[in-house]
Order: sequence, then C-alpha cells, then structure tokens
Amino acid sequence: MSLSAEGDNRLKLELVYLGKEGGARQPGGYTSSPAGPWATNIDSTTGIVLEDTFWVGVRLTGGELDEALKKGVDTFTLSLTYDARYLEPATVLSEENWSVTGDENAELTRWKRMMQLYNLVGQSETVWGKSSYGLTAASGKEIAFTTDVSKAITPLEKNAEWNTQLTSMVFSVSLLNGGTAATFDLTEDESVWLFAVPFTLVSHPVGQQTAQLVEMSAGMSDFALVLSDGTAAAYHNGEESIFGDSTANLKTAVAYTNAGPAIPLGEDKSEFYYIF
Repeated sequence: MSLSAEGDNRLKLELVYLGKEGGARQPGGYTSSPAGPWATNIDSTTGIVLEDTFWVGVRLTGGELDEALKKGVDTFTLSLTYDARYLEPATVLSEENWSVTGDENAELTRWKRMMQLYNLVGQSETVWGKSSYGLTAASGKEIAFTTDVSKAITPLEKNAEWNTQLTSMVFSVSLLNGGTAATFDLTEDESVWLFAVPFTLVSHPVGQQTAQLVEMSAGMSDFALVLSDGTAAAYHNGEESIFGDSTANLKTAVAYTNAGPAIPLGEDKSEFYYIF
C-alpha cells in the first residue's frame, strides 16, 4: 500500500501552506499584533521572501475509519522534516507572552508556549480542543534527523545522504486528567486540523518560484498514537504487521495526500557578491 491517498478510502493526511504571518517581528524577538495560523485574512498567495514567517498546518480528512482508530486518542505524535538550509522554526508570540525569566531553555520554552497557544488552548482551532490536551516532553523544534526501515521515503528524505541539514520537529500531545478525548470519526466531507507551526525563510532557494522545504515524516517514531483503551498504533511503511499485530499499522488506516506543500516564493532578495 502506498503513501499516497490516490484511489483509496483511508483517512487523508496533508500538510497545508496556510500563508504569511500577519504580525511584525520586533528586534526583541517578539511579534507585534501576531495574527497566528487561524486568522481569516491570512495571506496565502503572496510569495515568501527572506526573513518572512509563514504557517503550515496538518489537516486530517475523513474516510473509512479503521477498526483500530474507533476509540478516543490518548497520545498523538507526528513529526515534520524541514530543510534547515532554508528554514528555521519561528516563534510567534506577543511581547506579553514572550517574557521568560530564569530559564536556560528559554527559546524552547517560548516555542512550546506558542504551540500550546495556537493548538491546544485559547486560540486553538484544532481537534484537540482548548483545554483537554498538553504537550509531551517529546515535542521539540530542532531534533536530529534519523532514518530507519519503517520510514516511507519522502521527497526531502531522498536527499538525506548528501543534505546533512535535514532536521526534525515533533508535535506530541497527551490527554490531560479530566480532558475530553478527541476522535478521528469523520465523514468523507469532514476535516480537522491537527496542528499548525510557523517557519522563517532564512535563505532563498536559487531560481525557484516555489519550493518544498518541509514535509510530514512517515515512520514508527514519526507518526504514532496511543488510544484510550491503551492500544497503540504507528506508521510502518515496510511491514504490514508490527510486533505481531500488537500495534496497529497506521499505513492501512491513513494515507498522505501530500508529503509537503509547494511554498510560494517571492523576489530573491539575497545579496550577491561578485569577484572580478
């Protein structure tokens, strides 16, 4: 069974380009009047230029629900792979939310605070609700890229042998005590957002008008669930059976409609120096 969703009725997973962040990043690092990923007026057509911040979001669309997924979700984990030659993870927070004191991991703390804000609490538009889930310790924005036999090889990962700047990002959430468990019981016309995250363009791909610079990963450590009854599911591209069927294989239940979006690029504002 292929990674692609073409011609089947599995649940559909896709990474969507949402558009440019509407707020302005300030010298102190915070963003004035941050818009976030769910703004109704987000600019999704203008090309990205150097130092622009943009959002991508993971969307799940309904299909035939596998028996293994007919339960509430206790823990959800999904990884992205991005090309660190061109992108770096952004943190979009107001000045009020930016402040961190006495924390040697302030950068990661701010990023996790942002992920909570837009995906799990007050400004969330995701399936996880606004108070039911929290980030797990597995969540992180700059994690060493690794590969294994369970992974499906996506376009970016085809270049892993020579592109040593592929980097992973992990979004992982777990149900809080007293929280309401989310489900993936969707009709074919329904879709839900799983999370959104921003990146900043730090180098412009030469001569390109669009570029695929971030993708969803597909492997056992990249896409995994623990369900409300304690059973587990994970994505394994190489095997149908995982641990003697004690872990359900998400490959049979979920298809990737794309690995990553084509990000529109604007004018290349890189500075070039010529030697004569």
